[in-house]
Amino acid sequence: LEFILFDQITQSPLNVFKKTGENAAIRCSHSILDYNRILWYEQSKQKGMTFLTHMVGDSWIPEEGTPVTLTGSAKSNETCTLKTGKLTLESSAVTDWVHCDTGSYPAYFGGGTKLTVLDPNYKVTPPTVKLLGPSSKENGKHRNGKKTLVCVASKFYPDHVSVSWYFNDVLTNGLVASDHSATWLGESYRITSRLIAILIVDIYNCIPVVIMLIIDIHNSIPTSSNVKCRYRQFNSH
Repeated sequence: LEFILFDQITQSPLNVFKKTGENAAIRCSHSILDYNRILWYEQSKQKGMTFLTHMVGDSWIPEEGTPVTLTGSAKSNETCTLKTGKLTLESSAVTDWVHCDTGSYPAYFGGGTKLTVLDPNYKVTPPTVKLLGPSSKENGKHRNGKKTLVCVASKFYPDHVSVSWYFNDVLTNGLVASDHSATWLGESYRITSRLIAILIVDIYNCIPVVIMLIIDIHNSIPTSSNVKCRYRQFNSH
């Protein structure tokens, strides 16, 4: 199955936070003329992409044993809504993302929805951020040689955290290597990101911005919280 994101398919919301026993609703629509089919999948690290159910026109085609329902329409410029059954902590373990696509070949997918069921045993906590400078080996090289900065965000819950790097307040994607996903450490998560700066001046002007969605648990409304830190010390030997 070829996986292609397509700007004529819209899926929302990007993130869903729920407590155990609640339901989640995820919406998908497209603007492809004369097309009337939407397929839904769940994605996990363990099983990859797994088919859930689909809609043709205004008709939902249910799958036996799949605890979801579809309403709305799969026609162009209409909205197809997937509603889950009552969520459990296992729902997050089984389903990392929910995706919709057009059912064509190649398969054109929406952006996906990350589903998280909040564990009542853990408090929603923003990350603690550390910015580590170049290693002693890099510092021992030519002053204007390659230097690596490492941003470590840790002790946060849930795992909806991302790291972006800015140079002179402009987003940069060059020479950046970040963890694909946060690592669970038993009570909280950690994620790291590395940026390679070529000149010494880059070291002082590169800032990692750690973004976490802070959740209003009562209303399940996520809002962004930004943490910035700047590396200010450079030691040459």
